[in-house]
Amino acid sequence: MNLINIFKELTGGAPSFKEALREKRGIPRISCSINARARLNDRNRHFTITNLSLNGIRMESPIRLSTGLTFPLSVDAGAAALENSSFEYTTLRVKVVWCRKKRYSPLFIAGLSFTDREDILERSWVHYVFHRMGFDPESIFMPRGNLRIFSSFPVSCIGDNKVSDGIIINIGLGGLLMESTVDFSPQASVTLAIGPYKGFRKLTAGGKVIRSTPLEKKKEKLVAIEFETMPPREYKELGRLLLALLSEDVF
Repeated sequence: MNLINIFKELTGGAPSFKEALREKRGIPRISCSINARARLNDRNRHFTITNLSLNGIRMESPIRLSTGLTFPLSVDAGAAALENSSFEYTTLRVKVVWCRKKRYSPLFIAGLSFTDREDILERSWVHYVFHRMGFDPESIFMPRGNLRIFSSFPVSCIGDNKVSDGIIINIGLGGLLMESTVDFSPQASVTLAIGPYKGFRKLTAGGKVIRSTPLEKKKEKLVAIEFETMPPREYKELGRLLLALLSEDVF
């Protein structure tokens, strides 16, 4: 049984799930650097938004943000990305979905979802950025071939006569992208130990390194790995894990 059929089995083929899945596949993500600010615990806090979608943002924070925290977040309307702006809302309400310590840095990385009504989002700085980048409504929701879900949990990778304990940045039906301090050779065969993540046990899989890309001004590499071998029991558990991640994915 392949992973697509497992998804159908786990969801019962419910139309609402298919529609939601199709929508999430079509939402693009933009890498950016936009200054933002909020008033938290009677103090002004400053953040940097590094990734943007129509559902939410990923940002760097000087403090750990509690999961579930909701607050108004404002952006600098004079920023280069927002110059000559023609939108009504520079402040949107956001909800913290996850937050983790940034490796080798005093900062934290957080994923937040937008909680405002759709009509407010359509007149906000978020839609302005997407329109400025050349996305119209048709192209914004055009389905992509592969679903990849942003995440943040551990993975161990053994192969190429090397061992690495890294962090999964995103994971999909056919593979994953991990942040690692070890540089693996392209086409190297590897063994993966994925997780554990919340209530899910650790998964094992065989894979092949597609590419390894150095991160600018950092020690880490981004390593893309394609799944090649995985027992049926592991496939089924991976399917459940992906569904759980999809329910909390905001990027």
